Amino acid sequence: MKLIYTIVLLLAGFTLKAQIGTWRTFNKTHYSIQYPSGWTVDSSRQFGADLFIAAPVDTIGDKFKENVNVMVQNIAGQNVDMERYVSVSEEQIKTMMTDCEIIESNTITTAPTTYHKIIFTGRQGAFALKIEQYYFITKDKAFVVTFTAEQKRFDDYQVTGEKILQSFRLK
Repeated sequence: MKLIYTIVLLLAGFTLKAQIGTWRTFNKTHYSIQYPSGWTVDSSRQFGADLFIAAPVDTIGDKFKENVNVMVQNIAGQNVDMERYVSVSEEQIKTMMTDCEIIESNTITTAPTTYHKIIFTGRQGAFALKIEQYYFITKDKAFVVTFTAEQKRFDDYQVTGEKILQSFRLK
C-alpha cells in the first residue's frame, strides 16, 4: 500500500511539473512578454497580430486553441489618451461579438505602469469566448495584449493566461 501511495505522489508531482513547466521570454523592439515553453509562438503577423502565442491542444477534437496575442497600433498624432482608447475599444467589441457582455473594465496602476484591464464574453462564429485584454498607451502606440479562451475553459487557463498578460513589459 505504501508503494502505491508513493507512486501516486510521484505521478502527481510529474503532472504538476508538466503543467508549470519553464517559461521563456519573447523580446521585440518595444516590448517583451513571457510564456510557457510548451506554447507555440508565431511572430509572422499571419494572424494580424504582432505576436500570437497558442496553448497546445489539450484534447482530441479540440477545435480552439486558447491563446494570447499582442496587437500594436500606431496612434501618433491622433491625440488619444487611455480613456478615449478604452471607450472606442468597448464600442468595437460590442459590434464584433454577438451576445457581448463586458464583465470588468478598470484602469490599473502598478508602478511604474498604468494599463486598462477589460474582461468580456461573447460569441464569435461557433465559439463562446471569454476574453481578457490589457491596454497600454504610449505617446505614439497602443498595445493590446489579449488572452482568449472558450468560456467553458477560461477558468482552466486563467492563471496561466493572466501570468502571461502580467509579464508584458514596455521598453
